Amino acid sequence: MKVIGIGTAAVDYFFKVDKKFLKKFDLKEEDDVSFEEKKTNEKEILEITKPFFKSTGGMSTNTIAVLSQLGINTFHFSNIGENADSTFLKESLKKVNFKKALKKGDLHKCFCFLSSNGNKRTFLYKSNENENELFANKDFGFLKSFDHIHITPIYTTNPKDSLIGLRKIIKEIKNKSISFTPGIFYSRLGLKEISPILKKTKILFLNKKEIKILTGEDEKIGSSILLDFGPKIIVCTLGAKGVLITTKETQFVESSGKIKKIVDSTGAGDAFAAGFIFGLLSNRSLEDSAKIGIQIAGLSLTDYGLNWIKKLNAKKFT
Repeated sequence: MKVIGIGTAAVDYFFKVDKKFLKKFDLKEEDDVSFEEKKTNEKEILEITKPFFKSTGGMSTNTIAVLSQLGINTFHFSNIGENADSTFLKESLKKVNFKKALKKGDLHKCFCFLSSNGNKRTFLYKSNENENELFANKDFGFLKSFDHIHITPIYTTNPKDSLIGLRKIIKEIKNKSISFTPGIFYSRLGLKEISPILKKTKILFLNKKEIKILTGEDEKIGSSILLDFGPKIIVCTLGAKGVLITTKETQFVESSGKIKKIVDSTGAGDAFAAGFIFGLLSNRSLEDSAKIGIQIAGLSLTDYGLNWIKKLNAKKFT
């Protein structure tokens, strides 16, 4: 079984801050914005506060990393750059094959600010300036060899630029199992812009906010609307309440278990996606796949970044 992730790879730096700090840099809790957009830089941040933890990051990278830990043969198609952070990424994710990755510029960097006792996250990022060169390759035939392709945003200055690049790639993919996590980055562009990818998507991962942005409806009605654009399965994460799964035949909520202490929720959705994809690739039912995803997402809440992954026992799910 071979799975490839397509999306921005990153290194995350974690900071503990308060609302006063966020206000100083014109940030709101749950923002996901660039240094450029906020007219600030790393130096200004680091003069006030220092990171307490560093982890590999990126939506598709997180999902692929978990799948690799579950025994899946995984690859990643991204620009991993060529600097100290790039070395850290490769050394941290030795089970992931990056031979198809571009190595140019500085790896995408994200400052993750944890506030409200760690319950709120705010992301401030600096993209790799060479990210769009990922699409310069005219031959994407290598994608035909994978059993599943997981697509997440590629962070460029203009979201439309990378979305156009992804559309070119998606045209080359035929009869493949594809999952897509548009995130806020692409959801803000609207349904019309992402519909070429939705047409070929089997599993669409979203949260309530993204469904509202795309459809103007709540998660139940919005999920049903999105089915008409091509996806076979709509997965809406509901935080502590679990996940809503919607297909043409059924719609149900799989509840989350109780977590005694949530340390960090960064990447929990990516961890869920990995468990859900793993379940379906293992021919499990929708319900069982959702349960696997919830268990793994729950485990991800117990530590920072991907530090929890060493606790993941693949035998429990095989």
